[in-house]
Amino acid sequence: PPPPVAEEPTTLKEDRDAAPESFEPLLGPYLVDAETKNLLHGRAGIRQYIQATSNGLEDYWRTVFDTAGTVERLGGTPWTLEWSMDAIYRGGDALSATEHYEEVYPEVRRLSLVRRFDDHSIARVGRFLSTQLPAVGTLDGIHSELVLGPYLRIGGMLGFRPDRDDLAPSGKEPTLVSYTTFYWQKEQEKTYSATGGFLFSAYEGKADRLAFLFDQHARVGRWSLFSTSEIDFDSGSALVNDGVRLTRWDLSTRYQLGATSLHAGLSRFGIPDTRAERDHFQVRTVTQAAFLEDDQWRMSLGASHRLTKSLTFEEEVSFIDSEATDDQLLWLVGLTKRDWIVRGSNLSLRFYQLGGEDLVGYGGSITGYFPLMGSRLALMPSLSARMSDLDAPDSDLEVGDIGMRLHWRFADHWSLTSGAVFTDADDIDRFRFDLGMTIRW
Repeated sequence: PPPPVAEEPTTLKEDRDAAPESFEPLLGPYLVDAETKNLLHGRAGIRQYIQATSNGLEDYWRTVFDTAGTVERLGGTPWTLEWSMDAIYRGGDALSATEHYEEVYPEVRRLSLVRRFDDHSIARVGRFLSTQLPAVGTLDGIHSELVLGPYLRIGGMLGFRPDRDDLAPSGKEPTLVSYTTFYWQKEQEKTYSATGGFLFSAYEGKADRLAFLFDQHARVGRWSLFSTSEIDFDSGSALVNDGVRLTRWDLSTRYQLGATSLHAGLSRFGIPDTRAERDHFQVRTVTQAAFLEDDQWRMSLGASHRLTKSLTFEEEVSFIDSEATDDQLLWLVGLTKRDWIVRGSNLSLRFYQLGGEDLVGYGGSITGYFPLMGSRLALMPSLSARMSDLDAPDSDLEVGDIGMRLHWRFADHWSLTSGAVFTDADDIDRFRFDLGMTIRW
């Protein structure tokens, strides 16, 4: 909810009371005529992807039609229809083993009716993706959020998780979520928000997951922090990780110190040890138990420095601690030049170390962005190379890419995007191309 509004100065109150017919606030509320209905906003597009390879065994094509948008004041009511979906067709030898091969199938990411009240409370029904606690994921069901005051709101979700493979409706995994959100703001430079909630889900009629989810964001002047975490409690379905477990955690912070921006991060990634996750286990290089035990920690430190008005240097070092693979110390350095040749353009040069089990490698890239025709056309060239040496005989690998992307807004509501990349590798060469068109209304 918005922060509490300070009282108007006494002089303003007196002036308004003295001449109410002439008083008109500078930022008055946005009013919609009661007769207005079916306000349509959105986009629709179609895109074609193609890959051709030198051996012909990894060729594929993919056609995607996607659309997203809203219909506000649906039928003249205070309800809004929200949708986001696509239809996909896949073909070619490289995709012959995938589901829905050579057939059109839809993926519905969001399709819901939403009612937003004057006090910012929310009622929603249908398919939705939780923005309050993104770890909940997509649900088919209902969502309600009630504002209790200027700093506090409570909410709940009840529904079924769709199938993990193609988002098809499924009744296997009923899920219940309850949460509380706290929001505080002082002036414009100091804000804090936190959302914490419990998630309970069953799978095929048995209790499967009980987790505490917590997201928070803080900003004080030049310092900002973001954190999201998932703590799992064993509900009786765990195979390997019983007891209380910090399953996932991402913490990032940034501080602006003059011309230098400092940032740091700490993250942990693990797979929830639940029946639903194990049923979708598809990694064939390790056992299921080893896959569930593969918790990874990543720590990073970095900075970017504005050397001149148009030149920025950046560096980052990170350490990955994994139970299933070798620990890795990685680094990255980069240099970005803005307003080069064309105003609003940038050219970036980066060098980095590659990571992997029993692997030593390095890579580099040059990428550019050049707006033309009053920013209606943008060209994005790229050039990259990667060299690696695996801990095995005759396992050196050298890969190079050269590509170009463009985005062209050729009319007020129409745009065209396209890209082509050629990859030269030791074993097989690849050419990838895509072309798409989008209309917005």
